[in-house]
Amino acid sequence: MRSQTEITQVAEAKLHQAGLFPKTIQADGRKHRCPVEDKPSGQDGEYRIYTDGSPTLVWKNYRTGQFGTYKLFEAEASIQHSDRADSIFSQAVAAGDNHPYLARKGISTVPGLKMKDGKLLVPGYDVKGDLRTIQFIDGDGNKRFLKDSQMQGASFGLIGSSDSESLYLAEGLATGISVWQALERRAEVRICFSAVNLGHVASSFGPKYPGRVIICADNDRFTPGNPGLTKALEAAKAVGGRVTLAVFEDGQSGTDFNDIHQARGLDEVRRQLGIFHQADDGPGLRILSLNEFIDWPLPPREHLLYPVMPEQGLVLLYAPRGQGKTYVALGIGLAVAAGRRLFNWDGRRPRRILYIDGEMPARAMQERLWKLVNNLHLSAEALTNFSLLTPDIQNRPMPNLATPDGQEAIEPYLAGIDLLIIDNIATLCRAGRENDTESWLPVQGWLLDLRRRGLSVLVVHHAGKNGDQRGTSAKEDIMDTVINLRRPKDYSAEEGARFEVHLTKARGVSGSEARPFEAKLCDDGEALSWLVKDLEDRETEAVREMMDQGLSIRDIAKELDIPKSNVHRLKQKIEAEPQPDQLSQCPTL
Repeated sequence: MRSQTEITQVAEAKLHQAGLFPKTIQADGRKHRCPVEDKPSGQDGEYRIYTDGSPTLVWKNYRTGQFGTYKLFEAEASIQHSDRADSIFSQAVAAGDNHPYLARKGISTVPGLKMKDGKLLVPGYDVKGDLRTIQFIDGDGNKRFLKDSQMQGASFGLIGSSDSESLYLAEGLATGISVWQALERRAEVRICFSAVNLGHVASSFGPKYPGRVIICADNDRFTPGNPGLTKALEAAKAVGGRVTLAVFEDGQSGTDFNDIHQARGLDEVRRQLGIFHQADDGPGLRILSLNEFIDWPLPPREHLLYPVMPEQGLVLLYAPRGQGKTYVALGIGLAVAAGRRLFNWDGRRPRRILYIDGEMPARAMQERLWKLVNNLHLSAEALTNFSLLTPDIQNRPMPNLATPDGQEAIEPYLAGIDLLIIDNIATLCRAGRENDTESWLPVQGWLLDLRRRGLSVLVVHHAGKNGDQRGTSAKEDIMDTVINLRRPKDYSAEEGARFEVHLTKARGVSGSEARPFEAKLCDDGEALSWLVKDLEDRETEAVREMMDQGLSIRDIAKELDIPKSNVHRLKQKIEAEPQPDQLSQCPTL
């Protein structure tokens, strides 16, 4: 006969596997409530332990609807449940598209999905292919599992082509089918039934896809703690995978990729997954008449960061060493990830970012990001949107993005990405001489292909001794925007990151939006912030200071290297306006 200690120890291990965490284990045949994994402060779990005869554990998770029964010291129970599931499933018929649940979700039936007594039957298999559970879905969308079956680690697989390179995991049936349809049935998708089960399925099926497991997370943004996102992040971390989160416009309802499918179509699902549909027209090129092209259904081109970074935009940012270009690149990434403002530029809505850092020590990068984030109060979604690839945490050298192998190495991590930031060309695109146009062509071709697929790219580069971007001017040819950071004439080294921002190329940007401005990075020891001023305002301050020193208009023009007419105009402006705050005085945060 088993001792009480043995029974409680085994029961505790089984409960933890099922996601239930009692503070104490009581094997007295009574029902006991306890916390569950995704709500440790609540009492949403229930268990009962019978000690008469063969010790048995019965449990239920009221948040997920999962439940199970374990013979604590025998394997016969799970075998019996598997046999029962096989019997029920073998008596069902293939499901048709006319089932009310499928019709309401706007999806078609899939291989392996069955129907019985008006209910859909979704089989759950373990990694060995054994049927462990069945989920029943009625016409109204109500779901339940086969009584006493084993759901943990079980999933329903939608198999892709024989050369599938990635594994996509989704919580529910409708979400998984929408993702599979968006992928054009070319990749393996597994339905995991719940957020809690994502990690178990990832651990079981993920080893076949090292580094290529993508969790299609439900966005439970109206639920405290966003359990869909939280559990997806945990699952991805355990297997070295990544998360793509369903993103909705402000005020839009829905939580998952099926909701996006129904509201905005499969093309939007593909865009958020980073998969862009290409019509199969054979090996030839597609030629359109003028009428065909004008009528072609192209979506409006929005901005990730208005007005300097459009969707499918290529942007070059360059500056001398030590000017602060990495701070600016990080700031751009955070602004786009959060849909926030940076300088005079506006992030329109949260987007997904992959930042590839080619040279910063991990500790220095961590400190910079911590200080930048500390002043922004970013949401969990924004923090998830920003992904970082940095050298010190790798077990191999950073990929050379000027080569096909290097470009292929980061390809699995571009799924769902809206903006790729490459910091910088010198360390990450290592091919030939910088002044050689031929050496730039492999990178140029890759950037154009990324744009064709819908990505925007920010490329960070060094300035040469003459102040222009270093190397061949061909780098600027394909860019939508070229941003140059310049040292002000009155700059001193103790000021740190202070520079003028000039748009030397900006398609579609004109008027006041194209005017240069000056920015200064302010550091209070705990957080970083930017102080921005129009460049003319800065010149006005310089003219005011020299006027106070008694310099003439001629002397001021010579000192600032600007026309005398400009000095005269600024003098009139100074005399008519009150003195503004000084740029050098950073605000208290």
